[in-house]
Amino acid sequence: MENKRLKIGNHYNDYLLWLNIKKGNKLCFCLFFRKYFPLLVVYGKSLHPLEKKVENCVQDVFVDIWVYRNYLNYNVNVKMFLFLIVHKKIKNMQNRNDFYQKPTFPDFVDCLIDFYDKTNSTLEDEIEK
Repeated sequence: MENKRLKIGNHYNDYLLWLNIKKGNKLCFCLFFRKYFPLLVVYGKSLHPLEKKVENCVQDVFVDIWVYRNYLNYNVNVKMFLFLIVHKKIKNMQNRNDFYQKPTFPDFVDCLIDFYDKTNSTLEDEIEK
């Protein structure tokens, strides 16, 4: 494949890159990654403040594209698709983090302490009798 066909002016043609990624062309995937990674990280940082987590989410999107390239749709607005997938990936990461950061353990401990106090008082009452 010629680079001239891929380029329109100074920009690479998204549709041709996408088609060649589907065919397993690693060079096209690298060009695609270089073109969109910085843009998607900037977008991701508008959704989440931690840059490293955003970068990981964006990298995951590109890994998924490569791994599942055989299942990608031919007729897709590539840029819109990427923004939607990054948005979804970051929201899922936030939801997962929110789930694991909920303070459910202290409530459980309070319940045990309350149960222990009630149980001990009855046992102590029984022993004293």
